[in-house]
Amino acid sequence: WNFLSAPAWIGLENYIALASDPVFLNSLLVTLYYVGATTLVTIPLAFLVAVALRSVGRIRRLFAPISFLPVMLSTVIASVLFVS
Repeated sequence: WNFLSAPAWIGLENYIALASDPVFLNSLLVTLYYVGATTLVTIPLAFLVAVALRSVGRIRRLFAPISFLPVMLSTVIASVLFVS
């Protein structure tokens, strides 16, 4: 719509054009692959880290500070930025 003429109702034409666009269909397929792959990797990895943090011993002493490091770093970085 170019703001110079009256708007025209096109219904679902944009969605029909989108569904027939090969670039959109390719990007949708790549997105679905990405979501599936990252989900299949991150959930078991997060479970293993949770089990390691729940265990007692040297593994817990190693993983606990590493897992809390992003929380500490974001606070420190924000503080440095606001002080500067």
